Amino acid sequence: MVLSARGVMAQTTLLCFDALLGVYCLAVVLLEALQPCSSSSLLSTDPSAHTTAKTCSTSSLELFTLSFHLAFAALAFAGACVTFIGHLVLVRVTRGMLVLFAAFYVGLAIWELTVLHRSPLIPPLELTVALLTLVIGWPSGLIFERELRCDRQVLPNGFDSVLLTATALAPKMTQIQKQKKATKAAADSAAYKRVPPVGAEAPGLTCLGDHVTTEFVAETALPTAGGTFRVRAYRSVGSLRESEPIAMISGDVRGQRDV
Repeated sequence: MVLSARGVMAQTTLLCFDALLGVYCLAVVLLEALQPCSSSSLLSTDPSAHTTAKTCSTSSLELFTLSFHLAFAALAFAGACVTFIGHLVLVRVTRGMLVLFAAFYVGLAIWELTVLHRSPLIPPLELTVALLTLVIGWPSGLIFERELRCDRQVLPNGFDSVLLTATALAPKMTQIQKQKKATKAAADSAAYKRVPPVGAEAPGLTCLGDHVTTEFVAETALPTAGGTFRVRAYRSVGSLRESEPIAMISGDVRGQRDV
């Protein structure tokens, strides 16, 4: 996987943001769990809440907030691992997770300001975290997802436009082979002047001490640095050992020059 500088920057930003978000969620979980009594009564601005006996019970909202932050801590660390690996579908899921987290935090901050009347420090902190998630985390995930999509789709499309499938390639290969055979046949016919055999039996030639009866097949001109030679091909007659044509220069096994 090859990424541009922008893609690497987006991957690094998203990875760091997911890791920091996981640390933040764990910190919130620890703060909620370590409080001796209900945080809603301790942080409430209602004077009657402080005059009553403090009970160490946990409200349903605190249980939900605790479970939410614990779950999102695990999801944030998993998102950091997914970002490091660079899986396209899981990065898209991670980006959606960040939007869900920001939406929950905005709703939680509004609920605490309007209904619970909690400390004025908590809702602004939650709104700040939600804003950072939408400004930093989500755009980084979008850029990184686009980089992964380009790396996944563009290269195979480029190769598909060049490479052919086996079905499409077979007829073309057949045409190429036929063209090569036709070209070779044309070259052979141009190089050799086919003539009828001299006779059923031509005068015998002495080759390596054996008397072989041959017939003339064809001849052609062979240009060399020393001059042009006439090359003749003969086929043996009545002998299995010399069944293939034998090429001899100037019709003589000693290779006398013709020009």
